[in-house]
This record gives sequence, C-alpha cells and structure tokens, in this order.
Amino acid sequence: MKYLTIEDILIIAVGHVGNYQLLHENQLHYLIEAVSAKFGDTELFPIETHA
Repeated sequence: MKYLTIEDILIIAVGHVGNYQLLHENQLHYLIEAVSAKFGDTELFPIETHA
C-alpha cells in the first residue's frame, strides 16, 4: 500500500482549488500519520480492496 504524502496532497489541492492558505498544517501531518499507523505488522486502518 502506498499512502499519499503531504506533498502529494498539497499538489492535488493546488490542482483542484488553485492558490490557497493551509491553516492547520499540523492537523494534516497528524492525519497522514494516523491513516498509515501500524501495530507491529498489522495496519490499524486497513483498506479493503474488492476485485
């Protein structure tokens, strides 16, 4: 699984919104870390894929 980086998210935001001011960058950092969190080798928030 490849997670989006903060840089990826900011590039997408510029593409969709244009110029903007990021008010709470620390919350974005937290979100990125929380989504990709693991306990040992187990993902805490696994993404289910359906074929």
